[in-house]
Amino acid sequence: MRGKKAGLRIPRSLFGNDAGKIRNFVANMPQGAIFKTFFPMRWVDGDTLYKANTKTINVEALASDRMLQMVPGIFQERISKKCEIRATFMGNHYFAIHIDSQSDARGADDFRSIPTSQLKTRPCILPREVVAKCRAMMKSLNILFGSFDFIVDTSGDYVFLEINEQGQFLWLEELCPELPLLDSFTEFLVAPSAEFVYKPRRGAVKMEAIVKHRHYERMFEEDNEHHVYAPDPVLADPAYQFGVRVTA
Repeated sequence: MRGKKAGLRIPRSLFGNDAGKIRNFVANMPQGAIFKTFFPMRWVDGDTLYKANTKTINVEALASDRMLQMVPGIFQERISKKCEIRATFMGNHYFAIHIDSQSDARGADDFRSIPTSQLKTRPCILPREVVAKCRAMMKSLNILFGSFDFIVDTSGDYVFLEINEQGQFLWLEELCPELPLLDSFTEFLVAPSAEFVYKPRRGAVKMEAIVKHRHYERMFEEDNEHHVYAPDPVLADPAYQFGVRVTA
C-alpha cells in the first residue's frame, strides 16, 4: 500500500466478503474491530437524515455468512482515539483541523455521527514527519491535491485512514473561517503544481460570503438542472451545503 510505503502507520485491515476470514479477523482484534462501508450511505425518513458511519463490532454482532458475502465491507482494528485530523493538501501547502471527536459520546467511533454544527474543531499544525510522509505519498500517487484523514491515538501517534484525491474540503472553512481554503483552491486551480504555496492576499474569496450571496441557492438549482442522474434528496436541498445540513 502507498501509505505504508510512505512510512505512515495504518490500522490492520481486511477488505472483502469472505465470511470465514471476517469472523477470524474480528475475533483476533484485542481492542475490538470496526466496520465501514465501501461507499457512503445515507437515506432520509421523514425529516431525519440517517448515515451509515463507522461502528465498533464484535463477532456476536456480525450478520449471517450469507449477508456478509452479499455486502463486502472494510474491517479494521479499533484504535483508541485522542482526536481526529482532516488535512487538505494543495501542492506544497496544507490546511488541517483538529476534531475533538472524543469529547462527545456520539463521536467515539466516527466524528460524522456528531452534527456538524456541534463539532469542536480548531486549526492545527501537523508534525513535520507526518507532512513529509503525506507529500511522499502524493508524489507516489502522482496527485497534486489530497484530503487526508488521520486518527491521533491515545499515545499521540498519527494513524493514517485514507486519502481522497477529490475529497470535500470547504466544510473545513465553514467550521474554521480563519482557514482560507476556498481562496487557496481558486489560486491553486490557476497554477496547479507540486510546488504550490498559498500566499494570503487582500480581497480573498471567503466561503462565508459565497454562502450568504443571493445567487447561492440558484447555483444549486442550475447544477441540478444540468445533471440527468436522479439527485440525492439530501444533496439536492439547497439547505445542505456540501453534504452538511445548515441550521439557523
